[in-house]
Amino acid sequence: MDRLADKLTCYIISQNIISKDDYDVYKYGMQTGLEMILCMAICSIVTIYMKSFFEFLMVISIFFSMRAFVGGIHLKHFITCLTCSFIVINSILILPKFYIPYKSDSLIFTWICLLSIILLTPEAIKNSVKDQEEWIYLDKQRKRILIGIAILGLVLWMFNLTKLLSLIFYTTMAVCISMVLEIIKNRCLNN
Repeated sequence: MDRLADKLTCYIISQNIISKDDYDVYKYGMQTGLEMILCMAICSIVTIYMKSFFEFLMVISIFFSMRAFVGGIHLKHFITCLTCSFIVINSILILPKFYIPYKSDSLIFTWICLLSIILLTPEAIKNSVKDQEEWIYLDKQRKRILIGIAILGLVLWMFNLTKLLSLIFYTTMAVCISMVLEIIKNRCLNN
């Protein structure tokens, strides 16, 4: 991925789309984007085979929107990140095939996870937020996303869509666990 991101970045520099000064930023963005596209392509193929593509779209929409604004574990190597993301996303999709909590339990546990995310966020993202202005922006987006997920959970509960509600619970739980792992990792690195 690193070489492909390098080639793409060099190409857009040669086309005078960006300056050489922006090379590192664009290369990082290209690499991250390519890695995410590959992960989503692999997961898409598996979920089409599992006949869970709609559920996959819901899970990744919730998972990635939360992860962008609340943080979570970041792994150093692409293959480790790809493998972990693949396992987490597909585990979330497989869990309801084995166990679907009662709809009220799913809603309550989803809200507990959302509350935990609110409480864990300052510690989980403290190393990645540069200034107060960025914190305010992220906090506003985070609140919108978490309120939207809480409302979506309530709507699914009202319409008795228990399987989809359990997917939201499993997704918010995965994000919580990811945040706790990032906090633990940061504390271990700082000691």
